[in-house]
Amino acid sequence: MLRHLTIIIVAATWTTFSFADDICRRVFEQKRRASQSTTNNLTSRDALGKFQTLLSTPIGEKFPSLGDIEAEQGTRNLIIVLPSTKARHELLPEELASFMAFESEYHRFAKQKALLESFFDKRSEDGCRRAMQEARFDYDAFCALAAQLSEDIVGRAFVEGEFLIKAINELRPHLKRPWEVARGYTAEEVVWLINAWDLRHVVIVGHGDDDGQLRDFQHNLLAFDTFYYLPPSIESLTFYSCHSFKAVDVYQVRDLFTFMPSNGKDRRLFYVTPQRIDNADNVALMGLFTHYLRTVDRIL
Repeated sequence: MLRHLTIIIVAATWTTFSFADDICRRVFEQKRRASQSTTNNLTSRDALGKFQTLLSTPIGEKFPSLGDIEAEQGTRNLIIVLPSTKARHELLPEELASFMAFESEYHRFAKQKALLESFFDKRSEDGCRRAMQEARFDYDAFCALAAQLSEDIVGRAFVEGEFLIKAINELRPHLKRPWEVARGYTAEEVVWLINAWDLRHVVIVGHGDDDGQLRDFQHNLLAFDTFYYLPPSIESLTFYSCHSFKAVDVYQVRDLFTFMPSNGKDRRLFYVTPQRIDNADNVALMGLFTHYLRTVDRIL
């Protein structure tokens, strides 16, 4: 787990710092500003703890049923993992080879990132610089590798998907409800996936743009009308993405839940709390999704 809030953005995104001349000075300046902030007078550890708590605590809204229509009760609970390719055994040989090569490079990047973060744990800028020099850390090469990986959108989806699916599968035996997991679906396929009339609870985890729109593993946007024809059997819809509180608006989910009749059950809507701590503005870290899912599962 990262120990400084200033590093969260590096871990949560695929962007790189724009300064390679004196990374230690820039990072320690940011840490000093965070510690002196009048709006967030917390230690870095406390700030990170508060940040994790916010991302693990969903905002919930309840919508009373407007009437009972004849429809079967939903029985299936579905988690749609948008940033995920198909499973390894479903990939073509050339696809799997490409993804395995990307995964190897990603692991090399992760090791270098962990080493870089260890420099930032030093007590001073000078200590950070000395550690980088002693390790002969090539920061320019690190940035070049990060940029190279960031260009492979589907490769990133493969790594992220593997991480999320593994974390969800480890959690599922401990959840109250049985959850299915859907992966490798395009934006167009998600539409018919969520229109199944036997669905009861649906959770969507993925990447969101600044306006709240969601993207599939190919980086294509989910259309604005994706949720227009939700079946009456759905009792809850949960979003976990950056700016997910905007996704609720951009996809008009509140209006749909308010005015569309259901099978007689009240409906619940969950999304990530709007938050701003330091530079982490309305982000959702994939590493915290299982904590979020556990909370939603307990509430339902």
